[in-house]
Amino acid sequence: TLFSRWFAGASRFANQSISKKLRDTKGQIDLLKQVGFDTLIHPIWFFPVYYTMKESLNGKPNAFEAPFPTVAGNALKKYWDNNFVAESVLADWIAFWKIWIAGDMVVYGLMPMWARLPANHFFSFLYVVVLSFMRGGDKEPELEVCQHQDDQKSPRTNAHSGGLLPSRAAPPPNIHTHARA
Repeated sequence: TLFSRWFAGASRFANQSISKKLRDTKGQIDLLKQVGFDTLIHPIWFFPVYYTMKESLNGKPNAFEAPFPTVAGNALKKYWDNNFVAESVLADWIAFWKIWIAGDMVVYGLMPMWARLPANHFFSFLYVVVLSFMRGGDKEPELEVCQHQDDQKSPRTNAHSGGLLPSRAAPPPNIHTHARA
């Protein structure tokens, strides 16, 4: 693979003991190059592919309802808006770096060659879970506002749940209770 050509000493470094790795300056430089490559180059293609796949399956319209260019255009717009326009600039990239810089240091710096793939899969799973929590669902449901006896508008709550309920799960209109603090 190209990766093994670009970082030819990676296999030798990976199979060394920790004490030898600590003295191997050339191997450490290659380690930093691998981490830099993985954390700066992979997101360039990963995020557009992720957003396009997500939009193809869950978007409105999805791949079954609209031509692919429409779905891909919507996906890339969401990616752009989430990372380059919104108040949280590069949010996906920063989350990627938080997991993958440390993850790559473990995978490329501490794991022997035979354990790299399972360790990489572990960090991939961890990152996809984080990304799914960040981008997996729709926006928060709107809360239903109801009129109380004192003529003040406040969100409808349920004393049993201890919190605000979305409008689709609101209690019947004749029940007006407040959550206890």
